[in-house]
Amino acid sequence: MSDPQSPLAEPGEPYGIVAIAASAGGITALGRVLGGLPAGFPVPVVVVQHLDPRHKTIIAEVLGRRAKLPVVLAREGDRAEPGMIYVAPPNHHLLVEAKGVLVLSSSELVHFLRPSADLLFESVAGA
Repeated sequence: MSDPQSPLAEPGEPYGIVAIAASAGGITALGRVLGGLPAGFPVPVVVVQHLDPRHKTIIAEVLGRRAKLPVVLAREGDRAEPGMIYVAPPNHHLLVEAKGVLVLSSSELVHFLRPSADLLFESVAGA
């Protein structure tokens, strides 16, 4: 059996990951939470923040100035690695599949929102 904290756990085994969601205006809180994580944090962090889909985003850069960990916009098919922060791009749901594979979806809005905290949390629970 592999280490339950390992993000590289086999299918059906526990997978260590942190999922955070913030509503519009939550950037300050996100900066504080992410800035409090130590360098070398042992699991990946995935974040959804409600952003205006009509504008190019600089959220990864803004959060990266506060965090001790690298912050990137999530990309389809990326594997969430320990010590990294992945942020959902505007107008995309961020989902986590088995073994930490990231999926971006532009499926229906959930409670008028995309990205959806509900979908992220459900996918993390399933992973």
